Amino acid sequence: MRYLLAVVMQDGEYMKRLADYVRDSPYSESWSVTAFTSADACRRYIDKGYDVHLVAAEPELLKELEHLIAAIPAVALVDKLGESGALRELLKYQSLPMLLKGLTEWHSRSIGKPARSATAASGQASGCGVITVSSSAGGVGKTALALHLAHAAGTRGLRTFYLNLERWNTSMLWLGTDGTGGEGMSELLYEIKAKFSTARQWLVRHRQYHPLLKSDYVSAFNNVEDRLTLTPEDASALLELIAETEEYDVILVDGDDTCDDMRAALMERSRYMLMVLTEDPVIVGKHELAMAYARQRWGEEFQAAQDKMKLVYNKSSGMQLRVRHPYGLPFVHEWQTGGTLLSSPQFRAAVDKLLERLLEGECAHVR
Repeated sequence: MRYLLAVVMQDGEYMKRLADYVRDSPYSESWSVTAFTSADACRRYIDKGYDVHLVAAEPELLKELEHLIAAIPAVALVDKLGESGALRELLKYQSLPMLLKGLTEWHSRSIGKPARSATAASGQASGCGVITVSSSAGGVGKTALALHLAHAAGTRGLRTFYLNLERWNTSMLWLGTDGTGGEGMSELLYEIKAKFSTARQWLVRHRQYHPLLKSDYVSAFNNVEDRLTLTPEDASALLELIAETEEYDVILVDGDDTCDDMRAALMERSRYMLMVLTEDPVIVGKHELAMAYARQRWGEEFQAAQDKMKLVYNKSSGMQLRVRHPYGLPFVHEWQTGGTLLSSPQFRAAVDKLLERLLEGECAHVR
């Protein structure tokens, strides 16, 4: 399908260069561009019944159109991020390929937005579904599962945010970046603690979209102490902030392997908490010890949350995968020497099936 992009700005030369670029680039298969130098001209065009699939406009012109285009995805083209106050902003003066990439991503998220009732994974963070992936031991494939779940959700059209709350964040190795070179979780946490009223704008400006993961994320803590001193209240505030943007159907939390107050806070705010383990007796033993401690530490609160917890056995094979663990995940031999995101079709299929079970509420309960 070819979509129509309405560009509304006073700089006619800019619009001509943008239209010429689209016409002569691969984006011509997806987009046609119609330019307007005033909000009135765009309004008259829409009133005539022409279909507009995305509006990109200068902030002051976008404000004039906001009531008319309430049902049309819109992006503010700004000189500096944060200047418009709009939820969606793109820099006006950047390379045209990057601008079109950003416009295409915003449009894809908008048309992929499902009805709230269809997500079935609604959690307790302002109605946004929260799925936390945790474990009681390291090396069980927790981050691999979290990243694949984020991809599976994004592929299904769910607007997804991947939030890594590990003490030692290795997700960037999978994502193909070192996670440095920009502001990230440390700065976001500061915004929340020091001036919560501006934290939402900070998040909108600094979040990143990973095209392979099909999810948004924020770069890792650049100050390790900020993560080591992260409190359960901080984690709850992060979830609330992301949910309050009203841009996400699913927040996929990559948790840690400790049974502490942080895990309790995440469990309280999650629709599901997936506990990852393997058939290794040592791993199983650690999981059982952690569960016994949780029952002793949190008592009735833990028992009341039991239905949220699901056991996911990773690195299964043969009869174990087919019979004993119908929701198990296969062993991926090539990951023994390193991981490449989404490199195993079998693992992707198993994770997608697991997500489908979660969305349908059919995943087996922990016993």
